[in-house]
Amino acid sequence: SFAERHTVGRLQLLMVKGLYLVLVTLDASGERPAEVLVAFARFVAARIPAAPPPEVLSLLPALGLIPNSERIVRGRTSLETLLVLSEGDPLGFTGGLSAVAGRYRDAGGGEETLLVAEFPSPETAAAALAALARQHDAVLTLLEEGPRSLLLRDRGGRFTAATVTGSRLEVRAGLAAPPAP
Repeated sequence: SFAERHTVGRLQLLMVKGLYLVLVTLDASGERPAEVLVAFARFVAARIPAAPPPEVLSLLPALGLIPNSERIVRGRTSLETLLVLSEGDPLGFTGGLSAVAGRYRDAGGGEETLLVAEFPSPETAAAALAALARQHDAVLTLLEEGPRSLLLRDRGGRFTAATVTGSRLEVRAGLAAPPAP
C-alpha cells in the first residue's frame, strides 16, 4: 500500500505530499504499470519533506471527516466536481472566493459533503445565500428560504442545507434528511 494521497490509473499516477503535486506518467504499459508507478512515487515521496496541511483546511471540523477527502475549492469547476449548487456563479468564485470542502460520514453510514466559505463581510455572505436561492440548479427544488438559511432537495430525495453565520457560509449536501432546526 502507498500512504501518500494519490490517484493511480493505467499509465499515470498523481500524488500530493506537503506543498508538492507530483504527476508520474509511463510511456509504455509493460506487465505491471501500476506497480511501477507506485514504486517510483514511493521513491519520490521519500525525498519530499513533510509539511502541515494548508491552514485554510482548519475551517473543516475534524469530527467525522473522511480522511483525505478535504478539498480547496477555487472556482466553479472544482466546486462542481464535489456538488452541483447553481447555474452561474452566485457564490462569487469569479470574484476570487475560495472555499474548503470535505466528505463526512452521516449517522446512517452514508456520506455528505460540507462546503465552508469565508466571505469578506456578513453582508456578502448573506448576499451569496440569497443569490444561491435565486439561481439554484434546476435539479434542486427550493423548500425553505430565510435570511440566514435555505433548504433544497434534489431529484434523488437528498437534501442540501445552506446557512450563514457572520461572514461564513456553510453548505451541507447529500443529506438523507433535513437538518434539525
